[in-house]
Amino acid sequence: MTTNTRLLRRGIAAVALSLIATMLAACGGGSDSGDEDKGEIVIASWGGDFTKSTKENLADPFTADTGIKVKFVTHGNGPVPMALLQAENKKVSIDVIDGANLAPLLTADALAPVPDDLAKVVEETSIDGALIADSIIQYANSPTLIACNADKVETCPTNAQEFWDVKGFPGRRGIVATTWASFFLGLQASGVPAADLEHMNVKDPIDRAISKLEEIKPEIKAWPDTRDRQIQAIVNGQVDVAYIWASAATAAKERIPNLQLFWPSAVYQSTTGLGVMKDAPNQAAAFQFIEWVLKHPEAQAKVAESQGLLVPTRDLEKYLSPEAAENLLTSHEGVVAADGLWIGDNLKDLEEAWNAFIK
Repeated sequence: MTTNTRLLRRGIAAVALSLIATMLAACGGGSDSGDEDKGEIVIASWGGDFTKSTKENLADPFTADTGIKVKFVTHGNGPVPMALLQAENKKVSIDVIDGANLAPLLTADALAPVPDDLAKVVEETSIDGALIADSIIQYANSPTLIACNADKVETCPTNAQEFWDVKGFPGRRGIVATTWASFFLGLQASGVPAADLEHMNVKDPIDRAISKLEEIKPEIKAWPDTRDRQIQAIVNGQVDVAYIWASAATAAKERIPNLQLFWPSAVYQSTTGLGVMKDAPNQAAAFQFIEWVLKHPEAQAKVAESQGLLVPTRDLEKYLSPEAAENLLTSHEGVVAADGLWIGDNLKDLEEAWNAFIK
């Protein structure tokens, strides 16, 4: 083989290698490619408009910024029951719990403590008391309140006692099928003051609530559970007066402008928020998602405005219209912060009593 031939072959080989390298880089084959898989987190959520808002305003922008994908799983009774079941069976696939009462998971030792650096972010970005028991970040608080269609009802009930007075305040009734909310409404109707509900100070509260609920049970035309069903019950005319989530009532009001919302017997849970499962398979990425949420107050505000939910950012008022702010519990006096830790500790007894009552 001549010297010129050898040089020609070497040149061809070099060009070929250069072309291959260029093609690999163009296809993302290099080790430094921006398209590499950054993993995925699983968020347990409520479904419907709530999850849609979370996806559009939080999850999708988070993925765009970090490359970490987000998958949602939903359940009709909310995200906590399925998370508890996974924890009990030691087969956890959920990473983040999205906007639910997390006290039962706290009681079951199924939540991961917030890392110190993230706790500092909470302190820097959020309202006082946003971090609860080192594991729950207050988020998506929506009280349960009385909504009344003034187009159908001459005189609307404004509190729990009046809600029970179907003769003085006639109208087809509905109560949300959320165990804790129904119980606290019953306790208020029985005369328990708000202060005794914030740190449960009631003798035999479950029996007392059930006894009061039995009085009005024949008048209840609907027991809607999910947010979408609560909206439908009002909008479709199944009920005229309902004790439902404020976020559902706000959405229904868009279609029934004369829907009146009454806050004196409104109740929310102090332990509603975001949390990460103790055995989450993608725990680091899960906390990264929560950190992203905390550092993006405008994104939080979009969720608050679309759903009527309280979010933890201390800058919320900068991004909300006065109309949206009016739908938040912080704009109203007398809203009861139900003892979420008591609810978590007594959840099994509450559910047994509720199931026996509702059947």
